[in-house]
Amino acid sequence: MKELKQRHLFSSKEFTLRKSGIRVITTNWKENMEYRIRYEDMGFELVKKREKAALLPACLLSLFSGISLYSFVVSFLHEGAGPVALLWISATLVSMVLAALAFSHTNRDLVLLTGGAKTLELFRGSPSNMEVDNFILSIHAHIQAYYKNKYGVVEQHLPQEVLIERFGWLREMGILSQEEHEELWMQLQIKDLLS
Repeated sequence: MKELKQRHLFSSKEFTLRKSGIRVITTNWKENMEYRIRYEDMGFELVKKREKAALLPACLLSLFSGISLYSFVVSFLHEGAGPVALLWISATLVSMVLAALAFSHTNRDLVLLTGGAKTLELFRGSPSNMEVDNFILSIHAHIQAYYKNKYGVVEQHLPQEVLIERFGWLREMGILSQEEHEELWMQLQIKDLLS
């Protein structure tokens, strides 16, 4: 999975996996932003977060809906179907729709991919939990491949101590398997013998 498109209310995010990083495009009612996060700046840790956003506005809008409905009934009983009653029924309908929207989106579930210099924020259930989980697995695979290609090779110009430290770090991070680590160790021994 190389792409993920997400929507939440008035926000949208688009993630594209590239060779050396992730291209992110975010759009909301305030701004449009495009940026890139390098794989080197990302980590493997996952944090699941729930933002409780609109509960108070939802309750206040519901209260206003009740008051405006009461005002409509009183106005209708006293004056009939006049402009004041029309105003109150309009206010009631608008506040009910807004209250319903606020109640339906009271929580925003997020997944934060962290552990490095940068944090990547994904909506948890958009488009689905399974697609987000698969995309995170793809990100991890791209990060591992990037590190393996960049640091998991025996470079002739580097001292043996630096290469040993790199290979140990890659093994510790789980990027290299035991067999790959042993193979690189053998290549390093051969390099040492030839030089």
